Amino acid sequence: MSPRTRPETPNAANGPHCGTGGHEVAGSVYLVSGQPLCLRHALLRRSTLLRSTKIAAVVGTVLFGINQLDNVLGGNHGGLLLAKVALTYMVPFAVATFSALAAVRQRN
Repeated sequence: MSPRTRPETPNAANGPHCGTGGHEVAGSVYLVSGQPLCLRHALLRRSTLLRSTKIAAVVGTVLFGINQLDNVLGGNHGGLLLAKVALTYMVPFAVATFSALAAVRQRN
């Protein structure tokens, strides 16, 4: 068997295997829709990314209106403002993604 070929039936004694990639999972397993996933596959799952993006769009827009709208309407368009606006959307995205992963995490 070549190094790239994986066995058809993984050896359960080696530990849990990722339901998407088939590789052995080191560390925590994320049980998503009844399927064990590694961190990378759980993080890059389409449904997780879409949900986090929707949450970030809503929460980020509310926070932008509260914290930065007066600066934008006042004509302040500097680099610092752009960084603040980017963070205003990135933080809710990160929190939503982390929360989704924490909810389905199964410790080994």
